[in-house]
Amino acid sequence: IHSGAIVAAQVTGASAGPLLTPYCITPEARDLVAAGAAAGVAAAFGAPIGGVLFAVEEGASHMNPTILVRTFVCAATAGLTARFFAGPLDGTISWGILGTRVPVEFGRFGDANYYNVLELPLFVVLGVVCGLCGALFNFLNTRLSLWRMRHIGPRGHWRFLEVLGVTVVIVSFNFFAPLIQGGSDRMGAFDAAQALFVDAGGEAISGLFHVHDHINNGMLLFFFAVHFLQTVWTYGLGVPSGLFVPSLLAGATLGRVFGQVVRSIDVAGVVTATPEVYALIGASGMLSGMARITISLVVILMETTGEAEWGMPIFVVVMVAKWVGDHFNKGIYDIHIDLR
Repeated sequence: IHSGAIVAAQVTGASAGPLLTPYCITPEARDLVAAGAAAGVAAAFGAPIGGVLFAVEEGASHMNPTILVRTFVCAATAGLTARFFAGPLDGTISWGILGTRVPVEFGRFGDANYYNVLELPLFVVLGVVCGLCGALFNFLNTRLSLWRMRHIGPRGHWRFLEVLGVTVVIVSFNFFAPLIQGGSDRMGAFDAAQALFVDAGGEAISGLFHVHDHINNGMLLFFFAVHFLQTVWTYGLGVPSGLFVPSLLAGATLGRVFGQVVRSIDVAGVVTATPEVYALIGASGMLSGMARITISLVVILMETTGEAEWGMPIFVVVMVAKWVGDHFNKGIYDIHIDLR
């Protein structure tokens, strides 16, 4: 997402003759950056409609039908290009086959597409928890960002050394963390909870969404605490570390624990949604609690998973998380804009 916006910003500042001159004026530059952010969402998640809504919700100062159409064309083109190259480059499909392969994909949920109306209060509770976690994340990251501004600065060797030091600490800790609570000591034989420390973001999220076996709740909570603090530490570093995938992973972990707990104590047979679905709903709530994005987040997750059936639970959790978080502070994007 950042990359798409950065490329668009560079285009507006390029001296490439009359072809790009119309985009160098301020209003056109703002619109092009918003379109670049939409293209980034579409390319990463295969969600062009969600990308456009993200640009409307977070990236654009204003919107009209002309800008909306241009942004959608940009996002759709980016999504098509990503699908054209992603599969063949990793060897899963042949050139020219436009499958579902995108850089960040979460897979389909199969037949697990129903839930009990009595579970809606549980979704609300999960939304409250995600909103509180999001507000805590924003508070901690704001304090850390203010410290960085005073003691490290925006550039220079201290900025580089901070990135190097944080990388060494996190990589070293995550290498040994899977062994803390037992389990296999061979990386290729890790269980689902241990693998969270070594898998890439999208792969780890997909595992939480689709592993049917019970995952150790203690290890999941340990990973959540570690990953939450690591995300607080890395957001704002001198690298494009991002927020989408880390927050989705934290929320999916918390949602998975929540789903497994409520199913284990459900003696009345009320809970019909699987823990995997609670992981999906928790992922959406955590990102909403941190960034306070709503409509675009719901659509992005529905496009990424192909599960429109879960639109209502996701909407409930997203809105509750946003309302709870707004009671304490602003979204993380708005906070960092104010800090600049």
